[in-house]
Amino acid sequence: MQQQQDIELKYQAPEEKFQEIFLDYQKKHKENMIFDSDELTTIYNELQKKKVYLTSYIAQGGYGCVFEAKYNGEIVAVKCSKPKFDKIKEEEKIMKLLKDTPYVFKSIEEFFNEKNSKYYQISKKYSCNLKDIMQSFFDQKKTLPLNQIVGFAIQMSTVFEKIQQNNLIHSDIKPENILYDSQEKCFNLCDYGESKSFKDGSKTYNLKGFTRKYAAPEITDDNGLFNIKYDIYGLGIILLELTLGKFLEDGDCTFIRNGKLPNYISKNALYQDINQIIIKMLEKMPQNRIDSFGLTKQLNELRLKLESQFIYAVKEKLDFTESNLMISKFRQSFLKFNYTSKQNEVRLDEYAFGGYSNLSKIQECIAKRLVHHLDLYFGYNNLGADGSKNIQMSLEKCQNITSLNLDLGYNNLGADGSKNIQMSLEKCQNITSLNLDLGYNGLGADGAKNIGMSLEKCQNITSLNLSLQQFNQLSIYLIYFNYYICEIETQNKWVWRIN
Repeated sequence: MQQQQDIELKYQAPEEKFQEIFLDYQKKHKENMIFDSDELTTIYNELQKKKVYLTSYIAQGGYGCVFEAKYNGEIVAVKCSKPKFDKIKEEEKIMKLLKDTPYVFKSIEEFFNEKNSKYYQISKKYSCNLKDIMQSFFDQKKTLPLNQIVGFAIQMSTVFEKIQQNNLIHSDIKPENILYDSQEKCFNLCDYGESKSFKDGSKTYNLKGFTRKYAAPEITDDNGLFNIKYDIYGLGIILLELTLGKFLEDGDCTFIRNGKLPNYISKNALYQDINQIIIKMLEKMPQNRIDSFGLTKQLNELRLKLESQFIYAVKEKLDFTESNLMISKFRQSFLKFNYTSKQNEVRLDEYAFGGYSNLSKIQECIAKRLVHHLDLYFGYNNLGADGSKNIQMSLEKCQNITSLNLDLGYNNLGADGSKNIQMSLEKCQNITSLNLDLGYNGLGADGAKNIGMSLEKCQNITSLNLSLQQFNQLSIYLIYFNYYICEIETQNKWVWRIN
């Protein structure tokens, strides 16, 4: 039993990182996180028992925290929340109804912890949400291209059609609940925990989870009824923000709910056609508001109109081959949304150390932790071959490393020292990114050969920065491994080239 527990808790939780996350959240938001640092440690260990290894903390949402993790060899997202059993049961039922629908968030696995005090949801990792993308564009005083706004709206209306067919309502349409899938280059609607089944006569006061800014006017009517048109109103506000190039304030949305929409419609002639659709989505009276099928029809008509205008324009200016290529790309732009983002996350598997005198503590730390990214700054320590042996022993304990920054400049390693570094790198077969500074170490030709031999065996490397300054005993040394060619030149000219 003890042996099984040792396997399950293979890695020690990064408690100091959780403490920093907790304190940073307090400082920024003037309130506590849903889970304190001790609970975050418990989450780490509970998931590890399921062979789910947390690699970064991404964010806190309304009901829990989201992490990146490694599970079954794949990078996934894990959401941990304090369970609301009725909400979870309702969400599971709705997800079954929508399981074959495109542009819908799908989980890989869900489970409770042993005490039923936490609920875990594993899914593919999404790059960001729509709010992040909007913020990025708005900060630059930009709006999204019209074709991509239309394409996004079609994706959401496709989901709404299925929701309407099943007599459902999402009830909390907002940019944070629309996730961007960078692999498929599309959007997925998520968070169905507040979704409802409705019948004729369902009342809006039954809606508990909603964001007032994106809520339809009927939310304030005690006798108001709800159906898919409630969700369409929320999407209409999002489209309005996309065309305006800014987020609306809560007060603005209150004015719009009270019939002041004309004051907020974009005056840009480019948006003339989509403005007409937005007006139908934001009708104050739900009976006058467009439904999902009508919305999809009008959006596709606008898409075809934009395609026709584009085709006419390019055929006048380009030859047959070039125009066909451009037309194909334009059509794809309605289906595929290209956006590159970097999430603001806290890596739980990243460690940086300086000061060779602390090596024993460093060795103890990295031996117990899950380490994928490691920075070691040990330059100017005159380590010699014996010191490099200690470095070798440290690195051999980190065979999960995918990214390594190793600064050993000015350490008098010599050829024997480079041999130790060679042996350690050969153990780290998962490295994809390597920054290696071995400058001013008197490596000689044998030392360069040792480093070359180690790189030859690191076949997963796609990014290499190699510094071997002041080595001038070898004119050229070529290393071929896989499809990558590393050409090392002397006389202080070093080139890394990928062909």
